[in-house]
Amino acid sequence: MMSSLMVLDELPVTSGDSLRLTREFESLQLQAGEQLDLETLNVLHAGVYARTIKIPAGVVITGAFIKIPTVLIIHGSMKLTAGDKCISVDGFACFKCPAGRKQIMVAKTDCFVSMIFATKAKTVREAEDEFTDEGDLLLSRKEKKR
Repeated sequence: MMSSLMVLDELPVTSGDSLRLTREFESLQLQAGEQLDLETLNVLHAGVYARTIKIPAGVVITGAFIKIPTVLIIHGSMKLTAGDKCISVDGFACFKCPAGRKQIMVAKTDCFVSMIFATKAKTVREAEDEFTDEGDLLLSRKEKKR
């Protein structure tokens, strides 16, 4: 279990059976119509894109397949997949992440999850297209206009 203030070297790549099972789980969740609207905070500034979501306690999500290296920051208590393992975060954790990740996250408490990367994107949509080919699955593209 990871607790308190931590900086971790890396979350592993999600590949092979781990990626297949994560995609199967996601497909079953989408077929069941169990997609919760999570608010996304996007910040694009000074050549950096930061994307933060709040995952309420008890909610399970699958993230988009991340095709570039990023930093992932988690604040809260959750379990998440890391390659072919499941790990726990309790408190705060900062991960250096390689390209090729897709996680399942289960929030035990309300959690804030931020992904950050350097970019030359001029718009949030360009930044989203830079980090994933699964833009159609991003809740930020489905959020109601405010």
